[in-house]
Amino acid sequence: MKTLLETSTMGSLPNSEIVREILGQAVAWGLSYEPDGEDGPKILPWRKSERWKLNLIDDRWLLSIGNVPQIRFCSQEALAFIARRR
Repeated sequence: MKTLLETSTMGSLPNSEIVREILGQAVAWGLSYEPDGEDGPKILPWRKSERWKLNLIDDRWLLSIGNVPQIRFCSQEALAFIARRR
């Protein structure tokens, strides 16, 4: 896993300003960030016991719990979700 600063210098952050804002806020709140991979960028909890993750797919954030897809969030909903998890 990389920090937001490490990934931004590598140029792997998505281009959307709102996506960069969400990823930056997630890192600021102590959540983990994985850069683009097979499933796109991911936001992960800092506690290993929590089993959720948010994947950016196109313009929506897919919440998966225990690797089971649950709901697709718009950017504002994803930001509200991670705000409650910090």
